[in-house]
Amino acid sequence: RGMVPFVVIIGAVLGSMYAGIATPTEAAAIGAVSAFALCLLRGKLSWRALMEIAYDSAKVTALLLLIVVGAGIFSWVFDYLRLPREVVNLIEGADFSPIVVMGAMVLIYLVLGMFVESIAMMLMIGAAFAMVVMTIRKERRAEAAAKQSSATLEEITSCNS
Repeated sequence: RGMVPFVVIIGAVLGSMYAGIATPTEAAAIGAVSAFALCLLRGKLSWRALMEIAYDSAKVTALLLLIVVGAGIFSWVFDYLRLPREVVNLIEGADFSPIVVMGAMVLIYLVLGMFVESIAMMLMIGAAFAMVVMTIRKERRAEAAAKQSSATLEEITSCNS
């Protein structure tokens, strides 16, 4: 009997997603509305409880925004120190294969993901990794163009012989 409200909320959230009625974000809103409706139906919601819920929500939102602002400042410092460019120069100088570079990026995200919130993590190192990926992409295109032109040159010389 005590589990019925939880089952109803879970059913509403998962049911709306699996039925194709709602996206995950919309399903979260459905869960919040169904929890609110259940509280009203059971008579457990008072103005004081509603104010406490609003206060707790504001605290959590402020904390998350503080993390995002801190990550934005950290990202700005990264750019000011030209750290993304130095990382690209380091990778170019070491001549790592693209697979090794991508593996290192995944490991860095994995380790940071243990300690840093996801949006903040993306803000902190997203610019550096974007430059690394663009550099690898340019190098791969240059290699492919060089192979294509050498193959074409070989075809031309073999036809003339």
